[in-house]
Amino acid sequence: MSSDTETSSRSSDSSYLTPSDWQELRVRPYQHQAAGHRDTLYETKDGGIIVKATERTEADNYEHIDNKDHVLSALKGYTPRYHGSISRSFFASSDDQENQALDSDGQYRRLSEWESRSRTGTCDKNDTYIALENVVHGTENLTHVDIKLGTRLWNRTAILKKRERMDREAKETTSASTGIKFAGGDIYHHGRTTPLNQDFCKNLTSETLHEGFSTIFPSIDDNILPHDKHSGSSSTDYNDQMTPSQKLEREKDMLEIVSGMKDRTQDICKSVEMVKKGGWDLTGTSLYLYHGGNKSSDDDGSSEVNGGDSRWGAKLIDLARVGPLVDDVDDQLLEDGVDLGMDTAVSKMKEREKALQQSCDRLSKMVV
Repeated sequence: MSSDTETSSRSSDSSYLTPSDWQELRVRPYQHQAAGHRDTLYETKDGGIIVKATERTEADNYEHIDNKDHVLSALKGYTPRYHGSISRSFFASSDDQENQALDSDGQYRRLSEWESRSRTGTCDKNDTYIALENVVHGTENLTHVDIKLGTRLWNRTAILKKRERMDREAKETTSASTGIKFAGGDIYHHGRTTPLNQDFCKNLTSETLHEGFSTIFPSIDDNILPHDKHSGSSSTDYNDQMTPSQKLEREKDMLEIVSGMKDRTQDICKSVEMVKKGGWDLTGTSLYLYHGGNKSSDDDGSSEVNGGDSRWGAKLIDLARVGPLVDDVDDQLLEDGVDLGMDTAVSKMKEREKALQQSCDRLSKMVV
């Protein structure tokens, strides 16, 4: 385990930040946080890195992924790239006067300044900062969603009271029955971005879960998305301005995105199975899905959507509760249900794939 004041330097990866790099970072609160506790995520000025306040365990797990001899290395490529960690205590001795200086736009501060502002509101267990790739950096017209995985939402270290509370939460949402729960996100559709309505997420059931995926992967003819209906939004005449040919091209784009993301998620499923066979518990992880337009793409895939090159991806995130199972202690521990959640996500994406293909077939008949 790394020392309190050093970055995780065991990897030869030159992308790991040095203590000096950490000291000079200028960050602001992350603008695209889909879910989770506030005051824990920041983004660097160039937008390429997300800094997360978390438990030391999560840093260790990302280091395991970078270690080709570790069982967690099966997840390599399916999680955001890791750029190292540092103890939050490293910033306790920083010069307050120096670090209170803002950039000219008034948004970005050194971590030590944000540390003094947010420490009281952040969980005491979050004693570490980790630096992760911002996988949506440069993505325009962003749709993204955090889908919490698993039927058991606590790990082996949780006290009884927490286990009981999280078991109730699982039963009151779609977690217990399907292994997934929509936690939050943003949806771009027909020229506007709207937050994924929290009441909509909480009120999804196993019977209506398909509405969540219809919101992420909408048809071009969907003027009102399911989460919009829940918030009382009104219809638009966006589609009246498009020809059948234009609609068909947009529909094909969305079909390509959902098909690619389904295949990517199936690949993640295989890696998850390898990790679980290796005796590790994946409680607390999330499936992060995203797509949108950008000028260039070197990520999971690309196509044409929303008037530009499309960028899409599926990543496994939130690794703080991931850990090895202990045979003598955890023999009676309930399955984490992460594999069920992954299977559910793939199944719902297949449903959207089928619906979008049918829409493409219908629109094709309208194109002269």
